[in-house]
Amino acid sequence: MFRNILFQYSNTATEVKALSCTIELANYSGANITVLANYESVPKMFHQYETTLKDGLEASIKQKIKEAFAISGVAESSVVVQIKVCASDHPFLNTVKETLANHFDLVTKELIKGGHQNTICSADMSLLRKCPTPVFLFHEKCKPISQSKIYSALKVEAEMDSTDEMQSNYLFQIGRYLSGITKTQTHIVSCYDTAAFELVNTLSLSRLEPDIISDAVRTLKNTHYMLVNKLITRHKVTDIQFKQLNGLPSEQIPKFVAKEKVDCLIIGTTSKSNIAGYLMGSISEDVIKASNCSIFAIKPPGFNSPISLC
Repeated sequence: MFRNILFQYSNTATEVKALSCTIELANYSGANITVLANYESVPKMFHQYETTLKDGLEASIKQKIKEAFAISGVAESSVVVQIKVCASDHPFLNTVKETLANHFDLVTKELIKGGHQNTICSADMSLLRKCPTPVFLFHEKCKPISQSKIYSALKVEAEMDSTDEMQSNYLFQIGRYLSGITKTQTHIVSCYDTAAFELVNTLSLSRLEPDIISDAVRTLKNTHYMLVNKLITRHKVTDIQFKQLNGLPSEQIPKFVAKEKVDCLIIGTTSKSNIAGYLMGSISEDVIKASNCSIFAIKPPGFNSPISLC
């Protein structure tokens, strides 16, 4: 599924785990890895030291690559890993441009926390919003992929446009693909939300009878379950574990991640701007920020990054 992976080097103490997982994925996929390290531009007056800086950074990366191979259990001869060191004051911007220029099909890195609420940092959010490929952000305490509990968060509704439908199919395929590494069932979580219906009933002049409300909620739940099963049937997969949640995805999925100790959440992102790729859907963004696990974020079909090579 993936053949050309870009790993964005962040130079953190815990980053070797993310690199190890990337090697594990590359070995399973038969992919090559390029480790991209960005450093701040050197002032002209210190230009003579730039080579020393680059050499030191490259040496540090080589050591981490060796450690990551040891952790992953993958032989160093099994995966081709290249190193590229660049001067850039905006790492995520350079990562997106490298992705566009060299046709990478997946970007991985360690998930970096930031802000007063200890959520995902702004640079990582920018990468999720604007990178043209799927982005795999590994939590600092991530397990090897083969030992991880992975869930695909599906959006399934009675009336879905073609973009949402294709994205749900792709999410399912990614989850199925990663289950080949974990050697477990494919895990799916999806929400049906009765909040709007209950709000209308609360605000209406003549409130509905409890039995009518219960029947309506039951119908919504059953319809949602049927739609998920229709998707599963379409992919001809039997080893599925599906968890159905009632409520807003932005509230229920992070709670589910914490309760079930989910290691990785696969989630789709959708643009809500007239400018392609400028913003993710607010629900996806809220789920990502609130979920304390690794995040595998995919783009909708036809997504175009707002960043160009020019």
